[in-house]
Amino acid sequence: MNTPCDYDIRSTVRALRKAGVKKGDVIFSHVGMGLLGRPQGELIAETAASVLNRAFSEVLGEEGTLIVPTYTYSFCNGKDYNPQVTPSTVGHFTEWFRTRPGVLRSREPIFSVAARGTRARELLGALPPDSFGEDSIYGRLLRAGGLLCNIGLGFQYATFVHFVEQTVGVPYRYKKEFRGNVIEDGESTPEKVTYYVRSEEAGDDSLPDLSRLEDAARRTRVLTEVPLGRGVVTAISCRDFFNLAEAGIKKHPWYLARGFDTHFAPQV
Repeated sequence: MNTPCDYDIRSTVRALRKAGVKKGDVIFSHVGMGLLGRPQGELIAETAASVLNRAFSEVLGEEGTLIVPTYTYSFCNGKDYNPQVTPSTVGHFTEWFRTRPGVLRSREPIFSVAARGTRARELLGALPPDSFGEDSIYGRLLRAGGLLCNIGLGFQYATFVHFVEQTVGVPYRYKKEFRGNVIEDGESTPEKVTYYVRSEEAGDDSLPDLSRLEDAARRTRVLTEVPLGRGVVTAISCRDFFNLAEAGIKKHPWYLARGFDTHFAPQV
């Protein structure tokens, strides 16, 4: 069982600001409360989620927008998707956040996201049936000048990477179509969506490995890391992330995958 850690709303607000988050920003955040620990004096997960939520609200202000993943992989698993009730499978905070008043959720049946703020409707509305396409939520984040700000998880958790991989093209992923039903207000609509999936032939070599990208982000000083609780707040702009990842892929196509050393081992 987690024990309380030395962080609270004030220290979380300070950490976010030190990481570069400011009023009016568009933020995409992967949150790992289990790795972060529990706030000082608090023992229940709902209160911990509230602390993070309130801290984000204070830093972003009314003009800012917070987006979190609420992925379900529904069509991949042969299940229908209902944006109102299908639970998020990527952490307690994301499921807690999506049920808050004023939070919108996308109709994307594999990689749905939930958002609150002035640009939520604009960024989530009428997303195309391509999880990592040019006009996907990740493409929109890039054009909106978004910031990837992870809480507790570190840099390695970044679904945005698959948007870069699809945009540039990598040898270990390919587009695959999935079908299912999206259910809204009691009505079921058959739909199909494209997902840039890992190649089965590549096996574990196709698993993500962002260590080289992380090193490059630190070396070029575009990644900010601020301690908080038992974990860290990381922040990098979508543009800097994209540019570094694109350059890496163009130099070595397996730059963002575990198979980098296998497929680009030094010749001796």
